[in-house]
Amino acid sequence: MQIEMVTKNYVVNEKLRDVIEKKVSKLDKYFDDDTKCKIYLKKEGLSSKMELSLDYKGNFI
Repeated sequence: MQIEMVTKNYVVNEKLRDVIEKKVSKLDKYFDDDTKCKIYLKKEGLSSKMELSLDYKGNFI
């Protein structure tokens, strides 16, 4: 699975990146290697938000 991280007002350190990649890698058993995963991280004030989008054979999940 191809993983891309997009951030807005957020800095991703190595520890967070490792945790996210470990969690997302669990999806490998359900999807092919050519599946694209986009992770959006943004910080607004005191709150943080993470969204995950999958492109699987042209379908977005």
